[in-house]
Amino acid sequence: MTPSLDLLDANPPAGSPAYGAPAAIPGLYRESGMRPWLMQRVSGVLLVVFVAIHWWTVHYAVLPQVLTVENISIRLKTLLFIIVDMGLIGTTIYHGLNGLRNIIVDMRIWPEATASITRTLHAIGIATFAYALFALGPFLVR
Repeated sequence: MTPSLDLLDANPPAGSPAYGAPAAIPGLYRESGMRPWLMQRVSGVLLVVFVAIHWWTVHYAVLPQVLTVENISIRLKTLLFIIVDMGLIGTTIYHGLNGLRNIIVDMRIWPEATASITRTLHAIGIATFAYALFALGPFLVR
């Protein structure tokens, strides 16, 4: 009997890569699996939503026509603006760094360091978001 090459086969033939993953790089697809791919799409959709809300509120909402520090400070005391701005900043950081991570992993530039690269990019993302909170902090304090 010929071994099954069905990708949905629960028991692939011995010695063959499971579900198309190359056997030469163990753990690569465990690190680079469905979750980062799916989260890239989810964060892309969220970016479109946050940018649309941000663009509409800045350019078309019935707010003071001139953008000044005082007007922006008033806006940032509103919960909607805080949620939209923090969501936009966080989603942008995540989407960019996750995209960079996916490129590095998919190109197999340094496959044995996938986990280290992921942790480093997470640290950069957290530090960047903390810096953004620090920069917006004076506007958010009531």
